[in-house]
Amino acid sequence: MKYPFLEAGFILGVLSVIMVLLSGPGTRIGLFPFTIGLLLIGLGSLTGLAAVIMSIARLSSGPQNLLPSMTGLVSGLVTSGLLAFSIIGAGNTPMIHDITTDTVNPPQYVSVLPFRKNALNPVEYEGSVVSDKQKKAFPDIQTLRMKITPDEAFEKSLGAVQALKWKIVDQKKGEGRIEAFDTTFWFGFKDDIVIRITKDSIGSVIDIRSLSRVGGGDMGTNARRVRKFIKLMNS
Repeated sequence: MKYPFLEAGFILGVLSVIMVLLSGPGTRIGLFPFTIGLLLIGLGSLTGLAAVIMSIARLSSGPQNLLPSMTGLVSGLVTSGLLAFSIIGAGNTPMIHDITTDTVNPPQYVSVLPFRKNALNPVEYEGSVVSDKQKKAFPDIQTLRMKITPDEAFEKSLGAVQALKWKIVDQKKGEGRIEAFDTTFWFGFKDDIVIRITKDSIGSVIDIRSLSRVGGGDMGTNARRVRKFIKLMNS
């Protein structure tokens, strides 16, 4: 064998795909903690990068056995691309996991608290440590004010929650509070949501808060969730 890495690109490429594909489902079913799932994503991406290098080296050595080398190259590009995407995404979002339309007096969680007993992130809002970063990164996330009654605002908010397929934990029209949680697609992380509806002189004030149970940063997940709710409410 002229080159010891003739099929290494193929092997590494397949291995990288296996690690990435295992990361999310393995975390979801409790096969391992989310930290291992995240580690698998990172290792899979780095292994994919090695697969790309090995596959290119193999292709440059001659036209024999193109299929394994191309397989290693393509799979390596896909999995290593995940690392690049994650780095770019993380670079554009602050390291926060708590987003709210009211950073002075954020809506408070009540009914979801029993579900958060093992959560790594506390429900207490961290004040300016979080709010300053949020305002800089997501200045469009603001309190909603609508010229409708609180009861109408409650029903509209409830409809938006149902349309977004969030799991409702509690709904108290008399208190103007809706609590729910959403599950992220890949890792199955649970993020908790609370919506608060209050009356003001023109109609109703609607605030929403979305908080991750685990993780220091959310790569913009909670902000995207809040924006979706606001968009539906304004439609």
